[in-house]
Amino acid sequence: MAERTTPELAYIDAKLDQVLGAAGLPVNFALRHMIARDAVVQGEGRTVRVAVVRPGVGDVSLTERLNELRQDYMYRHHFPTAKPTVSKRDLQGLSQNFEAILKGDAVVE
Repeated sequence: MAERTTPELAYIDAKLDQVLGAAGLPVNFALRHMIARDAVVQGEGRTVRVAVVRPGVGDVSLTERLNELRQDYMYRHHFPTAKPTVSKRDLQGLSQNFEAILKGDAVVE
């Protein structure tokens, strides 16, 4: 892999922050360095994009690579699972899950 300049690294980090934020993941996500390691800036002038280079398979966008990692059994444990939800109209469900709601383990909708 070719050396990257400091502006390219900054641009990759900024785009990675955007993708992680849109996916609801923290900016210090565990797989961030692995994704950034393979990311490159493609294009020239005002038409540039950040892609992840994968030899033999082709280049994919940061979002596509994040979705691939989410589906991969080796990495899926790094992604948060959805919290169980309880309807605000379900009084029985609210009372059964009262402690989980207080701890933040369940969400009321």
